[in-house]
Amino acid sequence: MASVPAAGGELTLHFVNYDRDEPKEPRSPGGGIKDEKPRAVDGVKADVLLPRGATVTAVRVAAPEAETVAVPFEARDGRLRFTVPRFLVYAVARVELR
Repeated sequence: MASVPAAGGELTLHFVNYDRDEPKEPRSPGGGIKDEKPRAVDGVKADVLLPRGATVTAVRVAAPEAETVAVPFEARDGRLRFTVPRFLVYAVARVELR
């Protein structure tokens, strides 16, 4: 999912990695939190169409279990490409635009 803050100047990309054991019985509510089995993902590649005329100045990725880090990126021909560092369930990339 992507969003643009009201103040502009940024594109926010949301990455979700959701994995769970499904209940064995159909229509069963399952066991709740004990069914949650997150598995970290590493090396997720992003390839994003940029807004027309946008210039990327930085890409910073945050996840609940890790520090926010600036990641290397390539912005060319109206597209942005970068790799999301390892995360468990959720990560956010803040793409700073000029």
